[in-house]
This record gives sequence, C-alpha cells and structure tokens, in this order.
Amino acid sequence: MKLYSKYENGIEHVWYESSNIVYSQCYDKGAGKSLKLVFKGGRTYLYTGVSIDDYILFKDAQSTGESANKNIIKKYKAVRLEDVDLDRLNKMRDEFIESDNEINKTIGSLIYHIEANKETGEIRLMLGDKVLYEGVEGKISLI
Repeated sequence: MKLYSKYENGIEHVWYESSNIVYSQCYDKGAGKSLKLVFKGGRTYLYTGVSIDDYILFKDAQSTGESANKNIIKKYKAVRLEDVDLDRLNKMRDEFIESDNEINKTIGSLIYHIEANKETGEIRLMLGDKVLYEGVEGKISLI
C-alpha cells in the first residue's frame, strides 16, 4: 500500500508499506514509462516500456507486492541496477515531507477567512493571522 508520493521534475517517487517493495520511481521515456523498483534490502530493478495502466494498477494497489508481480514483474523485462542505500532513500523521503510541510504552512498563511463576532457585530477579513480589513456590521461597505 502506498505510504507517500511526490512528483518532482517529471519523476514520481512513491514509498510503500509492503512486505517486499519499499520504493518506486517512475518517469516517461519514449513509448512507455520506466519504472525503478526498490525491494527490501535495497535490491533495485529497472523495468522499461511500462504502460500507464499497469503502472497505475501497481502503485495504487492494496497489495503492492501482488500487484507488482502481476502487472510489472511478469510482464516487462528488467535490468538489475546497483543496490540502493535504504537510509539515503528514507532521508530523501523525509526531506520531501519536510518540504511539503513548509509549502503547506505558506499556503495556509495565504488563505482568506472572515471572523465575525455576533455580540458586537465586528467583522474582520483575515489573510492567515493578518487583519486586512475590519469594521462593524451595518457601518461598513465593501464597495
């Protein structure tokens, strides 16, 4: 099952909770997609010409290993690559997550909202925690 994914610079990085596959990296190349699979222990294989349908079936499956076997491993030729350092792979994931959190904080501070006090009739237009406009109901005009 997919744990975390990040699309960056034309490459989709996906980490999995699986008994066998820990990570995949997919990118377009020619007529199909190239898919790198990293197994527990760091063994790494590159599958080429993978159809978009097979890739989606694999990455979104409940059972990552079963789907990889059916939709990728038995259907496409593979080349064994150098083993991957799993600590480095996990560090990359953590850096992606940290970057996403920073972006979400920035976006969160750019969201407009209105605060209204029913008792006093005070209204505030806010951008994050910054007051952009405030007034009292019946005594303000937005035009």
